[in-house]
Amino acid sequence: MTKEKKNPFKTVSKNLPFYPDLTNEQQEPLFCSYVDETELGEDPDPKKHIPVYIIADVNTGEQLFITRSYAITKAIDAARKEFKSLENVVFRFEFLGKTKIKGDKPFNKFDTSYCSLEDYQTYVKAEEQAIKKKG
Repeated sequence: MTKEKKNPFKTVSKNLPFYPDLTNEQQEPLFCSYVDETELGEDPDPKKHIPVYIIADVNTGEQLFITRSYAITKAIDAARKEFKSLENVVFRFEFLGKTKIKGDKPFNKFDTSYCSLEDYQTYVKAEEQAIKKKG
């Protein structure tokens, strides 16, 4: 039996990529789990900070930042109401592009959804079986 060593270091900052990657025109939907939330920036004016969620790709474990936009926050809040913990929830975020609202405010458009980890795993298995049958 191996003992896991406890990391004594407290994370102060992370340098993570953002989803969506706006340098890439073709964005695949992201299947991810909630890790944490924070604000980026050190300006004394908190209005200049960037509120973000830290999420992890369920397939690779890679952590990413995603801004706390209206659609993303709405999905996370809905999952929080349904589940006691977000630990076993999988989110599907699909970036649909940028637009402007109220004249000139930039707005990122997302399709958002979520399900339990168990339902996600069942879905993935069914998709894999469908591909095997076609192939």
